[in-house]
Order: sequence, then C-alpha cells, then structure tokens
Amino acid sequence: MVKGLMTMDPFVLIAGGDPKVRSIQQWLNAKYIGRADFYVVPCDGHFSRDVQRALMLAIQYQIGMADGVANGFFGPGTQAGIRANTLSAGSTGVWVQLFTAALIFNRRTGVSFSDSFTTAVRSTVIEFQRFTRLPQTGSGDF
Repeated sequence: MVKGLMTMDPFVLIAGGDPKVRSIQQWLNAKYIGRADFYVVPCDGHFSRDVQRALMLAIQYQIGMADGVANGFFGPGTQAGIRANTLSAGSTGVWVQLFTAALIFNRRTGVSFSDSFTTAVRSTVIEFQRFTRLPQTGSGDF
C-alpha cells in the first residue's frame, strides 16, 4: 500500500470536482511524497482538510523546515517564513505555485496554477484584498 493511501480516497476527478484543484493535488503528491510527514492526498478535485494540511506542509517544507519539525500548523515559524517570501508581479518558482494553489483553493477565479506571478494573478490578489478589506497592494504578502 502506498504511504497514506486510504482505500476510500478517490484518485480520479469526481462529480463536482475542479480540474484545477485536482492538478494541484497531483502536484503536491508528486513533489512532497518523499517527505516524512507528508501523506498522499486524494486527487478528486475537491478541497478538503487533508488538502489544506498538505498545502501547509508544502509551505513549511519550502520555508526549510525539516521532517519532524514541519507539522501542518500555522504557527509563528510558518508565519515568519511567509513574511520572508513576499511575491509580486514577475515572481517565479515554487512559492508562486503554492500561492496560486491557495488562491484556487479559496475559489478565486481567473487564476491558473502556475509558477509565474502574472498580471492576472496580481488582479485577482487585488480583488481578494478588496474583498477582505486588506490594503490593496497586489502582492502576495503576509
């Protein structure tokens, strides 16, 4: 049996599932399965508690937390790591992938799962910041 694979978890897109969410689920599994505390998440296109935990672990791994230290919780170490990795138009890489994944998981439209912080991402961020009454910087910051 694959580590963390539950027989009840679907690994195909199921009714009501989002293909964008499924592609992120597949990417998370492929990228982080070798880490000690990461378990395979369903690839059904539905955002769930397990997918949220996988995203948090991925963020912690990118911060540089070691296996056994990364725990999926949004504590002070995770917050400091996010503060140190502000994104803006033109940014590229894994941090942008994690950021666009979070936007998609939060049902923001007009965003593709990507490693490039495009003007479309910036526009979506501004709209999200407006909606949540945050300063409208267009940056992916804490």
